[in-house]
Amino acid sequence: MTEKDFNISIIKPVQFSLATSKIAVENATDARAKEFAGFELAETTVLLSVLKDLETILPEMDETARTAFNEIESQEVGAEFDRLYIKAQLQTHRLLRDLTEEYIKQAPGDHLIVDELQTRHIAALALVMFKEHVAITERLSKELSGESE
Repeated sequence: MTEKDFNISIIKPVQFSLATSKIAVENATDARAKEFAGFELAETTVLLSVLKDLETILPEMDETARTAFNEIESQEVGAEFDRLYIKAQLQTHRLLRDLTEEYIKQAPGDHLIVDELQTRHIAALALVMFKEHVAITERLSKELSGESE
């Protein structure tokens, strides 16, 4: 997977996470979900800015993402909204984690040009956040659904 392929693969889920987090910052009723949405909004704003600086084209949301976005956007404020938002974030962060791990594993280790090396460094930093967010959203998803650990 090339640097360009990696950037293209993650920009859609980052864009989805940003769009849904903007809604959740306003609509989440659970304090933990609202806090996560605020952190996620800040993170995805920065990550999207970096991807744009790397000249990654921002695509339109595909049908699957648009459907999920519309479901979150149209959900009434309350516990079900919080569960739906956190579930979507869990799925998105699992995807981002997997794409980033694949890129880091497949990217050549030696003789990288500077841009590719910088993207690998960004990916390594992002991977830490993605893994952390998977753990947080897994825990929140269980808690919001009334499941015990």
